[in-house]
Amino acid sequence: MVYTCFMRIVSWNLNNRRNSSGQWEYLAGHDADVLFLQEVHHIPGEVLEVYSCVSSPTVSVNGNSVARQSVVLVRGAIEDELVFSSRNHSWVGDVLSGVAGSYVGVKARLFDKSYNLVCVYNPYWPLGDRIDKGVDVSDVKLQLGKGIWASDLFLDCLSSGAMDNGLPWIIGGDFNLCETLDVPQPRGNREFLDRMNDAGFYECLRGLNSGELVPTYGFVDGAGVNQLDYLYVSKDLQPKISSCKAGDIEEIFGGKLSDHLPIIGEIDV
Repeated sequence: MVYTCFMRIVSWNLNNRRNSSGQWEYLAGHDADVLFLQEVHHIPGEVLEVYSCVSSPTVSVNGNSVARQSVVLVRGAIEDELVFSSRNHSWVGDVLSGVAGSYVGVKARLFDKSYNLVCVYNPYWPLGDRIDKGVDVSDVKLQLGKGIWASDLFLDCLSSGAMDNGLPWIIGGDFNLCETLDVPQPRGNREFLDRMNDAGFYECLRGLNSGELVPTYGFVDGAGVNQLDYLYVSKDLQPKISSCKAGDIEEIFGGKLSDHLPIIGEIDV
């Protein structure tokens, strides 16, 4: 008999629910090795007994810290925290550090291997007012984007090679972007996804679902659904992705657990 060992990853925006017992019960049922969680109000003590944890409060559009946190939980050892920097632009890391909780990264060891893990909660507002006047942002900014966004800076950190430590990457979270938002005119959403691919990252949810857009976000009034959430791996891990799916719409939306569906992925190890 052949046994397959896999690492299970769950990425989910918990929608800042204070009464979140149903969410944690759901997560316990999936028995993940890595959790990328956004808009977390609190973490139960019994979870922290099982997982190593790094978390950061997020900031509002005016720069003030808010109660919701971005969290990386690992059923293994966290060896270090990642500091985001760019080889091309010294200002990129400084500006990105000013939106705490947007990108929480760790180097962690699971199944006798080390990985770079990043939880994403991309701000839904541009960062132009946080960048000094006169700074040339032309090769960081998306050509079709209006303004410059934290996701642009994050992509520059990844693509510049400044953070390349030779380890595979697993990146998951709420990117707050979707190509459906490029209608009626392009706004850079599809351009960002293309640039991530060009930088050597594979989007697991869409990639393992016939290349089709997979809805992960539903408005409270049911007016529409978009894929705002993504699970990326570096191309060296792409052949090892055995499955990736979104959570059940009726269970999550119908049960009012969140306005985002979780992403559940498995990597052979």
